[in-house]
Amino acid sequence: EQQGRGIMTDAVRSLICYAFEERGLKTLGLRAATGNARSRAVALRVGMTFEGTLRQQEWLYDHYVDHAAYTLLSSEWPT
Repeated sequence: EQQGRGIMTDAVRSLICYAFEERGLKTLGLRAATGNARSRAVALRVGMTFEGTLRQQEWLYDHYVDHAAYTLLSSEWPT
């Protein structure tokens, strides 16, 4: 019942703020299974850039899945 309320997006935004503003990181990455549309949507909502697909990156249940890779630079993040 909590799905679709933006909780994960808010959590990721908070982590990004912490990483860039408190820890001084310059680049962040997020990877999600290509079939995981909700996680991929979170990456796009927070402004990440799709970098490509990494093949057979994770054994999930009974098969390997590809990952979609996203990055965000500190210079792209509004302060």
